[in-house]
Amino acid sequence: MYNLPSVWCLMKLANIVEKFESGGRPKGGVRHIESGIPSLGGEHLTNDGKFDFSKIKYIPIDFFYNMSKGIIKRGDILIVKDGATTGKVSYVRDNFPFKEAAINEHIFLVRPFREVNKLYLFYFLYSSYGQNYVKANFKGTAQGGINLSFAENTSVPLPPLPEQHKIVEKIEELFTKLDAGVYALKKIKEQIKQYRQSVLKSAFEGKLTERWREENKDKLEPASALLNNLEEVKVRRNVPKVTAVSDDYQKWSIPKMWNLISVAESLRKGVLEDVKDGNHGSNHPKKNEFSREGLPFITSNLVEDFKVDYRAAPKIKGKPLERIKVGFSYPGDVILTHKGSVGRVGICEKDCVLTPQTTYYRCNKNIIKNRYLAYALASPIIQFQLSGVKSQTTRDFVSISKQYYLFFPFCLFPEQQKIVEEIEKRFSVADEVEQTVNKSLEQAEKLRQSILNLQKNGGNNIRNS
Repeated sequence: MYNLPSVWCLMKLANIVEKFESGGRPKGGVRHIESGIPSLGGEHLTNDGKFDFSKIKYIPIDFFYNMSKGIIKRGDILIVKDGATTGKVSYVRDNFPFKEAAINEHIFLVRPFREVNKLYLFYFLYSSYGQNYVKANFKGTAQGGINLSFAENTSVPLPPLPEQHKIVEKIEELFTKLDAGVYALKKIKEQIKQYRQSVLKSAFEGKLTERWREENKDKLEPASALLNNLEEVKVRRNVPKVTAVSDDYQKWSIPKMWNLISVAESLRKGVLEDVKDGNHGSNHPKKNEFSREGLPFITSNLVEDFKVDYRAAPKIKGKPLERIKVGFSYPGDVILTHKGSVGRVGICEKDCVLTPQTTYYRCNKNIIKNRYLAYALASPIIQFQLSGVKSQTTRDFVSISKQYYLFFPFCLFPEQQKIVEEIEKRFSVADEVEQTVNKSLEQAEKLRQSILNLQKNGGNNIRNS
């Protein structure tokens, strides 16, 4: 596997570290502890070797001072030891924001001896070579992981300490340049995201179809004429009568030919045929009832960018499927996530079952285009309303009863079609740019790994860079 210079040696990880240990948490967990000592788990380590402290958790101070293992110091290397992200590695640099912190039972803390450059060892574990050892030592199913034997089974190519310093110095120099390029690419991705929102805002303020309306003004009727002529339909549930637009929404400027209509009124008028959240309660399938075949079971993380990821969805068939009474969604339904990551939108392409994290909107295809509604739900006019009615408990949540009060711009079918065309014309350009950026980011990651392959020929690729 390695072609090392004579002055290099191959050492077991267990023989070059003074600590290889996991941490812990108090009995009962830390969910309701709002202050104390920060406790890091796998979710706090990022793929780029850094940390995400946006949702930090805590352990009690007295528990921390009684811990004999898992107390973090600068220069420590942290590795996720189990679960889907096993092997993710981060390094505790001098700018680590907490004076005192610990790891939980899902993390290994690695602290090398002074004779080993800490960053050198971190970069080895972060590299494809180190990650190959993680894969080789992984035990169990998807929720398995690595155990203490990982330190005994992992061999580290080790040059003399002065050369370790030089290798790390060169890696840091190259990574600094690479990170600057990656930052610029990610900035472009963020700008593309903002551009899409700008397109949707313009679309549902009527700006994308101004010329079209002017060219067709002799043929068009106001949307109110259609809505006034629609007879109220019988809805299966207790849907409130919501017709008045509150002051919050008046600032959304729409063309005179359009109407702002609530979800509730859309159901009563038959613009929407049904709005319903997913399956929940005792009918929810259990983990051991999923299979490789059957109807896809769609969670909120499978809904994004106007699509639904059916490939990653667990499947249900047989008796568990027969037990389900609600939450069946069909091709053409618009899916809105309303729990956790609120406001993501997808369009259903095949029969499936929804979880309680999602709501389907079923359109009357003679009155409203499903893609028009999907873009409206994703637009700032709806996202603004969703953010205003979220119940912020442990997870963001917008109940079905609150969704009845959402308003969206409504225009007649021909203009809906034109709006969809204008949006998708602009989105296609953004998609092409984003694909180019994503390819560049993939190439950057490959370059990062090629820089780290210093062990392959004894560091020659670093020396010659």
